[in-house]
Amino acid sequence: MYIQGAFLNPNFGKLDGETISWTSFSKKMLFNLIIWVIILLIPHLFHYISLRFWRYFTIFTSVMLLVMQGFSLGTKLFDQYQIDKQQPMDYYLSKEDMFHLGKQKNVVVFLLDTVSNKDIEETVEAFPDILYPFRHFTRFDNANSQYLFTVPSLVDILTAYDPDINLYDYSIHMDEAWHNPKSIAFYNELKNNDFQTNFYVLENEVTDKLGDLRPYISNVREINSDFEINHAALINLFKLVLFRYMPIIGKPFFVIYTADINQMKTNSMALIDQWDFVRAFMDTPLETGKKDNVYNFYYLHGSHLPYNLDSRGYYQFGNGEYITTGKTDQIAGFLNIISLYMWQMKKLDLYDDALIIILADHGYKKITDYDPQPIFWIKVPKQDNESMILTHAPITIQTEFLPTLAKILGFSDYDYGKSVFDISENDRIERVTRNFVYDESYPSAPGKYNIITEYHYTGDRKDLISVMLNDEKIDYPISKSFY
Repeated sequence: MYIQGAFLNPNFGKLDGETISWTSFSKKMLFNLIIWVIILLIPHLFHYISLRFWRYFTIFTSVMLLVMQGFSLGTKLFDQYQIDKQQPMDYYLSKEDMFHLGKQKNVVVFLLDTVSNKDIEETVEAFPDILYPFRHFTRFDNANSQYLFTVPSLVDILTAYDPDINLYDYSIHMDEAWHNPKSIAFYNELKNNDFQTNFYVLENEVTDKLGDLRPYISNVREINSDFEINHAALINLFKLVLFRYMPIIGKPFFVIYTADINQMKTNSMALIDQWDFVRAFMDTPLETGKKDNVYNFYYLHGSHLPYNLDSRGYYQFGNGEYITTGKTDQIAGFLNIISLYMWQMKKLDLYDDALIIILADHGYKKITDYDPQPIFWIKVPKQDNESMILTHAPITIQTEFLPTLAKILGFSDYDYGKSVFDISENDRIERVTRNFVYDESYPSAPGKYNIITEYHYTGDRKDLISVMLNDEKIDYPISKSFY
């Protein structure tokens, strides 16, 4: 099993939920199985040839493995000691006020991971009436994302930060983003205007220093003794380890999702993953909290794999197994959840004065089949048009999201730049989209990818796809990637 894990595993590609074509590994499976049989027969052969040699062989092998594992354990303990010394206090994002709204002003943002305009078009084709509840929104169908991954798209949306991508290092990027002047000014103004700001996001995708955000983000909590070991997650972690060390022929029988292992310690009030909102929403009515002004930012699963949401908005998980739906069903489910959320806001008489935004962090990376541009819909306070307003204005979400909020909320302490409404359909703006890739011709870097590929385009998604297909790009080496 050690030899399998260290030397015999083939490259299965990025394990992101896509179905692995196991039949294409049939020859490797057979060869791998033959190696396993030989390895398992070797001790019997030694035992048959010489009992004395067999004893020395088994002792040597056992001691060697123990020594190797001892070094590994010592290294891990030292690393953990360094982490504990550098970060003596830890924090988490609480979901305590997830369904609370303000008595006066409300800013509600739903980020649907990976959802593109083409995804919406396909969903409307399957569910023709799905957009009716969103008739008061303005729909921007030419929105650009500066990255084709959630990291660093999400942190840049929240901070309006565009880093220097020469020798890119994601940890430096995150730290600089939260300390850039726009970000500091915006979150200080939220605080000065008595906003309760709640982030329901995956913590590691926005910061590795959550404690630094305590002055601005209301649902950051200090970890205490309320945390317990999640034994189900621990068992799934053992399964993941077993997947690594099993022969290839045994690997197809393992199905494990990141969400099943990413919370070893649990707290009933701690945000676990981007499904937390969905799991609780149908059974938890919205209500006004103690604050007059509330800003809730929800990061939801969107059209990202796996597809576990049905078109009604119910999370499909039964008998200990995920029940797969489909992409359009999942998107329809999220839109129905959001429309029900807005219906409850209307019952509380909070909808008309609310600022509501529905967007994606990026589109789909397979540009030949899907759309790399994300969705961006917005309803400003008192907006009452009877059908969605469609605009082709060339906006960039990471650049214009935060200035849009600041201008609509009347913040004036800082010049945040243009909002989405300051950009005309006739503007010819050169925009940038970046992708993380691995190129053997570049030096390897910590993480899965070693370069950022940058595409420049002017126009709409067809122009972006054309630039990508023609490989018109600029490459930047990566110092350290998140992935």
